[in-house]
Amino acid sequence: MDNYYDLLELNVDASESEIKEKIKAELSKWRKRVNAPDPQRQRIALERMELLQKAEEILLDPANKEEYNRALQQSINQADHEENINQQLSLADQLIGEAHQLIEQNNIADAIVLAKKATETDGNHPYTWSSLARAHFLWGEIQDATYEIKRAISLLPNEPHFYYVLYRCHMERQDLQFHEKLNLAEEAISKALNIAPDNPDYIIETASIARQRGQIDHGINLLKQLEGRHGLAPNAQNILAELYYDKGLSMTQKVNYNNGESLYYFIDKQATLQGKDHFIEASKYVHDNHLRQEIQKWIGLANSALKTKNNFKVLALFIIIIPIFLSALEDFNVIMMLFMAGAGYLAWKKGRVPQYELNRKYINTLS
Repeated sequence: MDNYYDLLELNVDASESEIKEKIKAELSKWRKRVNAPDPQRQRIALERMELLQKAEEILLDPANKEEYNRALQQSINQADHEENINQQLSLADQLIGEAHQLIEQNNIADAIVLAKKATETDGNHPYTWSSLARAHFLWGEIQDATYEIKRAISLLPNEPHFYYVLYRCHMERQDLQFHEKLNLAEEAISKALNIAPDNPDYIIETASIARQRGQIDHGINLLKQLEGRHGLAPNAQNILAELYYDKGLSMTQKVNYNNGESLYYFIDKQATLQGKDHFIEASKYVHDNHLRQEIQKWIGLANSALKTKNNFKVLALFIIIIPIFLSALEDFNVIMMLFMAGAGYLAWKKGRVPQYELNRKYINTLS
């Protein structure tokens, strides 16, 4: 809004005569410049003449002047308000930046102090609350962090990172049962992923939730697709290894013993082969040493399950058959020879059994 008082270099309470005299002097000065040889100076003079004429129409008419003064004051107040907001924003942003620097230096206590000051400076700035939430989370004050990140979300609901922070808060909560916090965490990370579907961090955490829910194939598909687009960071590779490990374990039969111990057995050839393949896939991605040892153990168990073992009770029958067969051979008893040869082959065949079959028979004896 044009400020005619500034244009005339007069105060708002200037008298009508002062205004009239000043306008007359200014019109006289600028009228002489309208015919200046320089086109740019002519244009400036014409624009100034137009403003002076508008000032004369408004400031020398009492009704127009009263309305103009009211509008001018509102404009000034609005400008002052915006300037104050900008100053607050500038201070809040500065405090946020300093708080983040302290967090990077692992000075969490001082970061909390600055982040709190930022929220007090501008409580409507969402990033002041998210910064305070981050600091409290790192300090282990999960309930405070949860409250603060929810405040940030209420101020800026389409910021995916806020939901990611909320997800992490829920996963650390000690006041809820596991399935309750898992439900809340899944809801938060799903919102983050809906807003930013290509964000690797959100995809990785979604795959981690899928694993905890037993949705193994879904988790594997998420990470394999991410691997094809962006590759996988070490933490994501390890989660993928855990998923393949779980898939391999699902190919076994779990047995719960009375002492509370649980053991897993391969009991089928096809399942053993598939399980071995899954464990081998897991070995390609694993970074955790303990998990690597577990995977190698199960690859060895799968190989052992595929090997044949001697059933000595049946092989004993084979030993008995041999002299009978030799006797029939000596007497040239063809029928007896064929019969004993078949029985011997059967005894030999039955006497060598794959370990997975022995496992299955063992489990059947438990039921």
